[in-house]
Amino acid sequence: VSQPLVASSGQPYRLVAKFPKEIFDSYKFNRGNIISRFIIACVITGLVCYLLSLYLSRPIRVLQRAARRLGRGDFSTRVGKSVGKRKDEIGDLAAEFDDMATRLQSLIISRQRLLQDISHELRSPLARLSVALEIARVKSPEAEKELQRIGKESEKLNTLIGQILSLASLNEKVDAVSFDKFDLIAMLASIIDDANYEAQHLPNTIQLASPKKLLIQANHNLLRSAIENVIRNALRYTEKNQPIWIEAHSGNRENTVTLIIKDSGPGIPKEKLNLVFDAFYRVDDSRTVKTGGFGLGLAIVKKTVALHRGEIKAYNLTPHGLGVEIYLPLTQPLSKDA
Repeated sequence: VSQPLVASSGQPYRLVAKFPKEIFDSYKFNRGNIISRFIIACVITGLVCYLLSLYLSRPIRVLQRAARRLGRGDFSTRVGKSVGKRKDEIGDLAAEFDDMATRLQSLIISRQRLLQDISHELRSPLARLSVALEIARVKSPEAEKELQRIGKESEKLNTLIGQILSLASLNEKVDAVSFDKFDLIAMLASIIDDANYEAQHLPNTIQLASPKKLLIQANHNLLRSAIENVIRNALRYTEKNQPIWIEAHSGNRENTVTLIIKDSGPGIPKEKLNLVFDAFYRVDDSRTVKTGGFGLGLAIVKKTVALHRGEIKAYNLTPHGLGVEIYLPLTQPLSKDA
């Protein structure tokens, strides 16, 4: 071991110390021991940090997945059991999350019950109103014009109540939907025939592009009603002599079917596209008066597609028109009551 030195006179020197061989060998041995201890310490520290990161990040991931499920409408989501009995801030957050989910579920259930109760209570006076209306037509034929108006408004109210009950019923069928295998193309052809018959005064051409047969596992009645809703919506907004295109094929996604319905109507403002599937949302009141809609048809469609574990989206066409794409799995998992 050497060390340079400078004397007071400015003369440079070098101090050299030579250790005995035994000390040098011991020094080499201790140096290797220090390195091995350092490696062991790094491994232990890394393991402790990894376990600590799991302890901190796992409940956060659980909360993230739960928030995603809650955002999709699964209000039965809870994280208390998954997070455990933690006494730190994460445990407090999990408890607050469960409390929020419980309150949301209670509010949603209360709203659904309120809608059902109001709808059922309105059905009885509407039925009596219809009977009284027929009696009035017999007794007062001179007031036929006014009575027809009353009958028309009564039918609109009855339709609205029926849609409210359908939406509330779909919210309760999450675990009680049965699935059967059937030909989607045959069902589409039947829907198109019914739509053409009902809209004979509108000479729209509904064009279907699809394979000859496409088997799908779904609830026939619910899916048929949802597709009818979309097609009738397209008929309402499409001008006379303008076509409506329907396309069905196996989707690009694995084990899915894609259903596309395009009309030739005015379309929807871009900023409102994501809102058209919300209950009671109407793009424009004037359009609603013209078409007689209540803002529930597409909400029912979205709920039906969600029950089939599918997706739905709407987009504008160029130069005008609206496209609705529905993605459905070809097969469904077994229902809970199966």
